[in-house]
Amino acid sequence: MSEQKIGKILAGTYERELGSSIAAADDGTITIQESWVMNTTDVAILSPVIKQPFPNQSGARVTGVTSTLIGAGLSRVTITGKSVVGVSGSISIGGSDGFFSLSTISFDNPLPTHPDVDAIKTAAGAGWIEDDTGLFEGITTESSDPQLVGVSSYKSGTLAWTRRWSTNSKLSSRYLDELHKISEPDGNPPNLSSPRNWLLDSISSDENGDGWTHSATWIASEVGKGWATAIYEP
Repeated sequence: MSEQKIGKILAGTYERELGSSIAAADDGTITIQESWVMNTTDVAILSPVIKQPFPNQSGARVTGVTSTLIGAGLSRVTITGKSVVGVSGSISIGGSDGFFSLSTISFDNPLPTHPDVDAIKTAAGAGWIEDDTGLFEGITTESSDPQLVGVSSYKSGTLAWTRRWSTNSKLSSRYLDELHKISEPDGNPPNLSSPRNWLLDSISSDENGDGWTHSATWIASEVGKGWATAIYEP
């Protein structure tokens, strides 16, 4: 009960405070109370659930959520849950669907593969150097655009959408079937402009004694392109 967890929930980030408490009562119930500091005052976004193994226990439930403003845009949120005595676990504010996160993936690409390479050549002028076979060698100080001197590659990137969640069972076969295929992500990922779409890039599943922890990551296609259906069609 003493570990810290960092994550995201909608517009707010949150941090679980140290010192969460767990107490047993004579009537056979156990009370778990956890405190979180969040950079949002909108506690209505919370959908707290009691994590495994509590969902298997009779009467396991979240019994209260309170919020206290502690600073500019910061709230201390206290979540209380109850279950039967003799078990252990924690409370998650990620909701029953788990935690979702958005990240970026960057790539370094050879400059000649840039979609506007002809314009770059024009800007570099005499500074654009190729060998006798036409292979790009670099951009010298003779470039008409001094910012291009020494440039040999360019950045591109895409988005990665990840879901992490816990269950009492193994990973659904749906994720195995859709791996490395065009797939609609779980949750509420960003809308992509057509013809872009998502591909299920990786999955993981770990048994922890109390259940299973899963992860799935979807990768967005490049700007202006979709994943090739001839290769990745579900």
